[in-house]
Parts: sequence; structure tokens; C-alpha cells
Amino acid sequence: MSASPRSFWDEVARLPGLSAVTDYEPVETCWARYLTVLHLRAIGSALAPRPGDHYLDYGCGVGRITRWLAPRVARVLALDTSAAMIEEARARCPFANVEHRVLEGPPASDASLRELDGIVAIWVLQHILDDELFAATLDFFAAALRPGGVLCCLDRLCREEPRDEAPSYLRLRGRARQLDALERRGLRVLRAEPVSVAEQVLGSPALTRLVKRGRLPLAATAALDLAWARRQRDPFLADVLVVASRA
Repeated sequence: MSASPRSFWDEVARLPGLSAVTDYEPVETCWARYLTVLHLRAIGSALAPRPGDHYLDYGCGVGRITRWLAPRVARVLALDTSAAMIEEARARCPFANVEHRVLEGPPASDASLRELDGIVAIWVLQHILDDELFAATLDFFAAALRPGGVLCCLDRLCREEPRDEAPSYLRLRGRARQLDALERRGLRVLRAEPVSVAEQVLGSPALTRLVKRGRLPLAATAALDLAWARRQRDPFLADVLVVASRA
């Protein structure tokens, strides 16, 4: 499998609120808002961006992470493969220190993308299941970071490598495989921890529908998610925060 086609992302880019980059629903759901709060909290606990830093938001979508980064650093380059996503991101993130570009492929030859202090890639690698494209993306990350620079990824990963006969939503990368791929490129893993279970394992299908439709308050959604994660101890399928530093 390869990355999701650009036509898909162009189509969902116009969805309201955070739906374009979370659950692709025609209305913004409670789950979309909760996931973004959770993701930003995880990123904030992992990164310590400084006013002089240059960061890359790789796969920026409509700019939900760029909006958090821009006031904290000197420069953010926001890249995405979808021109429609970039158009939305420009409208939602009109910061003077943000440059938006459409990404045609791993920009390995771009001399401006070197000696970066940090790269964030949130819900990006999980969509790149083609082995060659995945390897090229990680090669780019390793080359673009300065020594000591930090890579912060957050992806939905399986505890074990999924089998071919697994349901489509479980055909994601195993955690060990992703961590090993980073280490082999000189990206030393500092943290790797689940921050949320996926909606597919939140509980019963009926409960999931209530959450997705916003019938449960945000606090109730968070309580259910955390309770389910603790019950499972190590969820099979989870959003996993990975922080790595270039040697």
C-alpha cells in the first residue's frame, strides 16, 4: 500500500473545522476536538521549541500543528502533498513566520531544508505504507535535521506487525518496525509511548458512534478513552508519540 492519494486529501480539505485531518466527517465531531487537544498536549510535553528555532511541519494538513508552533519559533515551513490542504492552511495560519509549500515528494534536494532544529510529523507516517516512500521520507528527516535536532512523530501504530488478513484499519505499521527504521538512520529514539487508543477500540460500536457524533461531552470522551487505555494497559492499536534526536 502507498500513501493516500492526493485526490482524497484535496476532497476532504474543505471539511469543517478539524474534520479534514482527523475523522473526515461532514461535521466537526467531539472526537476530532478531543484528538487535537490530546495531540497538542503530547507534543507540548515532548518538545521545547525556542524562539530562534527553525521547524518543519511535515504533512501539515490544514495547519492544526502549525498554529501551535508558529508563535514559539522563528520559522515554520509547512509542507503537504495536497494543494487544497495548503490553501486551507494559509487561510487558517496567516503567520508572518510561516511558509507554506505543496510537497511533490520527499524534498531531499532542497538546500533550504537543512540544519533544522525540529521536525513534526503528526499522523503522517501512518499513511505512508509503501516501503520505498517510507524509507525515503525517513532518509529525508535524518538529512534535514541538524545534529541534536528533534523529530516528533505521532502515528497510529500496532503493537505487533499486523497480518495480511487483518481488517483494513489494522493494516498499519508495527511499533517495533517503525522505531527500528528510525534508529538505523541515526535517529535515536528518546520516547515512544501510547497517548490514546483508537476509536476502533474505544469500546462497543454503539459507544463509538456516540463519540463520533458528538453526543458525549469532551470530558466524557476523554474519561472513556483513558479508562479504556488503562484497562488494556498496552493497547494493540494506539496513537503512539515517538521523539527521536539526530546523533
